[in-house]
Amino acid sequence: MKHGFNLNAAFRRIIFWQLATLALRLTSCSERTPNADNKSAAVADNSPEALLVQGCRYKKGQGCARDVKLAEKYLKQAAELNNGKAWCELGELYEYTSLVQDNIEQAAACYQKAVELGCPEGYSNLASCYLNAYGVSYDAEKALALLRKGVEAGSHEAMHLLGSCYLEGKGVEPNRQEAEKWFAKSVAIAQTQAESGDDVALKNLGVWHLIGEGVPEDDMQSRSCFEKAHALGNLAATEYLATSYMYDETIPNWMEKTTNLLKELSDIGYPYAAMELFKLKAGDSLTCNKMNDAQREEFANLVKQLDERGSRKDPFAYMELGFIFGEYLIDGRNLEKAEEYYRKAAEQGYQLAYYQLGMLARRNYPELAREYLEKAAASGCMDALGELCIADAWSLALINIKPNSYKTPEDQKKLEPFLADCARHLKQREKYGRDTKLRNPWGNETDYPEATFEEWLKGWKEAADKAPLARRVMELFEHPPED
Repeated sequence: MKHGFNLNAAFRRIIFWQLATLALRLTSCSERTPNADNKSAAVADNSPEALLVQGCRYKKGQGCARDVKLAEKYLKQAAELNNGKAWCELGELYEYTSLVQDNIEQAAACYQKAVELGCPEGYSNLASCYLNAYGVSYDAEKALALLRKGVEAGSHEAMHLLGSCYLEGKGVEPNRQEAEKWFAKSVAIAQTQAESGDDVALKNLGVWHLIGEGVPEDDMQSRSCFEKAHALGNLAATEYLATSYMYDETIPNWMEKTTNLLKELSDIGYPYAAMELFKLKAGDSLTCNKMNDAQREEFANLVKQLDERGSRKDPFAYMELGFIFGEYLIDGRNLEKAEEYYRKAAEQGYQLAYYQLGMLARRNYPELAREYLEKAAASGCMDALGELCIADAWSLALINIKPNSYKTPEDQKKLEPFLADCARHLKQREKYGRDTKLRNPWGNETDYPEATFEEWLKGWKEAADKAPLARRVMELFEHPPED
């Protein structure tokens, strides 16, 4: 799960898809070694199962100090003996630590090996890579095929990720009913596994409570799940828990708790945690561009690490840098750099990067912004679709107030493609469900409060009563032309 930590509300919402889907990749070793001190006994027979257990112990720090190099040693030995779960654990290790390997393509290759061995967790892991261009090229069709195989194998991660695809329209038509069906099945399995102390099930339930998929949105319940999974050594839960504590002044000693969690991850070479730890300590000196020379040098080095990681097919590293330069910094904001990093993520195939590019371009380059937002919306980004509809409403309003413009039938005919796009966007919006809320194009012009589709439709109909162009949009919406 590579999304960065301290996200503002708008950016955090956009990467919720990423947050939820990537979290499902991270697998667990459910076998526990009862006697942590008896290290030699666990691998005396060199069976893949025993090697897997020993590797997981060192990876999670359960009954022993965490040691990622020893974890890699035992997991690699188990994997080479054709243990699919070991390949999954090894892939996650390669994602989180640069002390043994910092190659995202190698992590994806591990998940591919797990799939070839029929490991249930491998299907969702590799599918998420394909959906997010993480170590591989973006391919929604391959991802869906893998998820369906994972569902057949009984993977609750695959079930939930398939539900997310239906919810967002990732490679399929949006279908909320189908999404809810898979969410319900995955949650039922995860809850049973969580009761038996499975760290991945606990972590997944934490994510789902965070975003309200299949379970009620509940920050406190989410945090509780993350705390339990973290205590069991789950690396992703450690990252989420740090996010949960950060800047929450209702938590006693939140700064110390967050710092300790980030240090756990930073100590094993996880660059996102190192950057977040720096941001936490630097505070206003970073956001207000008041760093001393030592801080500037450290910041530049951390940016370089993330940039290098991005070049190894980790688009989330570029997204994190884009966020830092485009959103997080205040006085030192550099929109050109932000655009550069978002563009790099987009070039790697990460579809949500187009949303950020669209948002950067919308003021000065509206046509280019539309092009980016169309790409993001086509990949299942509901917020991109919402922004397109807001742009539609504004464009119509501007056209209507221009004196003597587009008044003749010939002029209106020239607008037909644009009006058809407005209707198409509205029809796409309807597919996400009439109860789904997005920013309302007919709301207040400063914040566009969220509204249901019915409220959207009401705004369009009121506009149609006053303006012929909006009326034509409604006609095209209600009676779309045949392709």
